[in-house]
Amino acid sequence: MNRPLRTCIIGISGYGVTHYQALLQQVDEGEMLIKGATVVNRHETEEQCAKLESLGAEIFTDYQAMFAKLSGGIDFCFIPTGIPFHAPMTTAALRAGANVLVEKPLAGAIQDALAMQDCERETGRRIAVGYNYDSIAQFRQ
Repeated sequence: MNRPLRTCIIGISGYGVTHYQALLQQVDEGEMLIKGATVVNRHETEEQCAKLESLGAEIFTDYQAMFAKLSGGIDFCFIPTGIPFHAPMTTAALRAGANVLVEKPLAGAIQDALAMQDCERETGRRIAVGYNYDSIAQFRQ
């Protein structure tokens, strides 16, 4: 891929800080552009939100609204959220055209994991389960 990956992230606090910082590093290196972020606690993350906006990212309070607006315009989505949200957020990201890095574990129930796998096949996009952001390397090939 010759251009920077167009990315989005759901959650920039808690463990999401790790992904946020990694994204900023990738932006600095010219590897990624941050198109959007879903943030439900802006009052606690105002500095991070302002930084994202200064980089051209749009801040959303709802991931579904983010995918509705950015659908077809994102290559990759980071999902460092709570386990119950992994399946619906991942399938929504896949349907919006993004590959996904979701934090461990993939899902809280086998049925959710199987539904995510089905959506991966249906969309032709890929899911990686991360322990750290190095998992994105497979999508650059």
